Amino acid sequence: MGITTVAAAYVDYVFTYSDLSYSVPAITFDDGATVYVTVTDQNTSGGTKTIGVKNDQDGNTISVIVDDSDADKIYKKSFVIGSGVNAAGYLHMEHGQTATITANLDGDEYQGTATITANYVGALQDIIWTYSDPNRTVEATEFGDGDSVYFKVSDSETRGGIKTISVENNTIGNSISVKIPDSQVDGFYLGNFKVYSQGND
Repeated sequence: MGITTVAAAYVDYVFTYSDLSYSVPAITFDDGATVYVTVTDQNTSGGTKTIGVKNDQDGNTISVIVDDSDADKIYKKSFVIGSGVNAAGYLHMEHGQTATITANLDGDEYQGTATITANYVGALQDIIWTYSDPNRTVEATEFGDGDSVYFKVSDSETRGGIKTISVENNTIGNSISVKIPDSQVDGFYLGNFKVYSQGND
């Protein structure tokens, strides 16, 4: 009696992000934005593979070489979308168009896809609120020596992760950087700092 061997099927999964650390999932991107991609079939590891990206409306394409340098079965790479000319690593897309990313790491019949959308309406506007209390209930714009400034920032779309803002003294030009997390993933990044008459701390 013969033995029939059935090859295991490994479906590819494609995910897109807006940040270099691959921590903020995104499916819409601005003109000139970098699209960070991860691909896994939970089996293939190591080396490089090639995936394709196609503008669903115009049909223009690019190839992207993804890499799994640490052999953790997750291939990573990035490319740019924008209204410019289609080129290596740059997919031409107009506002409102979609593009499909297609991956098949092991070359079987079970490829994976992800869709992104070009959203060029305009740059998001950051809104900053400042408060005198840690509960952020009393809005304030004037602070004394040694006071803590509590604030929150939102652009109505970005969520999750940690961002960095800068605070600059408009008179003498000294500045500090403040890391602000969105720990509730509600679109509001919270932070605080102190103002002093002495030097920066």
